[in-house]
Amino acid sequence: MRTGDSLPFQNDTDPPPPPTVLVAEDDREMRTLLVGALRRAGFRVVEAADGQQLRDRALDPVAGPPDAIVTDHRMPRMTGIDALALIRRQYPELPAIVTTAFGESETHEQARALNARVLDKPFDLDELLAMVRDILNLQAA
Repeated sequence: MRTGDSLPFQNDTDPPPPPTVLVAEDDREMRTLLVGALRRAGFRVVEAADGQQLRDRALDPVAGPPDAIVTDHRMPRMTGIDALALIRRQYPELPAIVTTAFGESETHEQARALNARVLDKPFDLDELLAMVRDILNLQAA
């Protein structure tokens, strides 16, 4: 590269990178389904298999926080709600969706107390994608 040439990814006309969504789901098949749908929709996706990985990846000082979180509630090692509560200490406005197969009112109340949306399983992938877009648009506004 000659002096004065700009790097191909450093000019003002390049589009911004896609939003990053951190998906935490302990069921491998469900995680694969969610990750695939989000990637096909144009999102960058980071995966976590349990609540501790969710917490660690969201609070990674090198990578920085994701743009949004989609987390299952009931997972091994730490629930999605507990991990989200820890994440909220550092990133109180980070958009989040909590999925739950149980539809328990307590789960809904805990998620709402953390300013997270709730999506009961089973859900339509288009519904999840619309919700992710909505929380990202609200955050940008």
